[in-house]
Amino acid sequence: MSYDVVIRTVLILLVVGWICYRQTQWRAVVIPRMWRSALLFTVIGLVQIGGTTSLGTVSAFDVGVMAIEIVISLGVGAVMGWIAHFRPVTEQALAAWEAKAGSRGRPSAGEVAPIVESRTGWWGIGLWLVFIAVRLGMDVWAGAAGSQLAVTVGAILIVVAANRAARTLVFMARIERMRIVAA
Repeated sequence: MSYDVVIRTVLILLVVGWICYRQTQWRAVVIPRMWRSALLFTVIGLVQIGGTTSLGTVSAFDVGVMAIEIVISLGVGAVMGWIAHFRPVTEQALAAWEAKAGSRGRPSAGEVAPIVESRTGWWGIGLWLVFIAVRLGMDVWAGAAGSQLAVTVGAILIVVAANRAARTLVFMARIERMRIVAA
């Protein structure tokens, strides 16, 4: 087993475990923070790809495989945003958010106090497992077909970032609708 396979497997297990745990927990919805996680995954993914992949070795097949994976990821992320359950933010969650904002001296730029909490529960975990199975299948297929880009750790991070971005967009739309209905 190569070093890259071990690193990739450990990274997948850590990210999936973290995300699955979060699917079952009520979390205050802070949209700027959600965007930061998607941006962080994207930047780390691009840096990793840049450090391990030469632009001269990226083929049209690589780009096509990545495009397919990103589209699938966007779709799964949108469904996750759609199936998420919302509830008004609890006093405990609001106090935790305020304490965190207070420890920084102020909320981060663009952050306002959360008004709702969300979780996707077991359906969210199920979607992640389906997404992972599809991603692994694509990885095996693309690797066997000679793809250099699609099998990198950076590609995994970019696909996860696309998922998180789509989920965030759906959350934004749903929260805006809640505000309109409440007004």
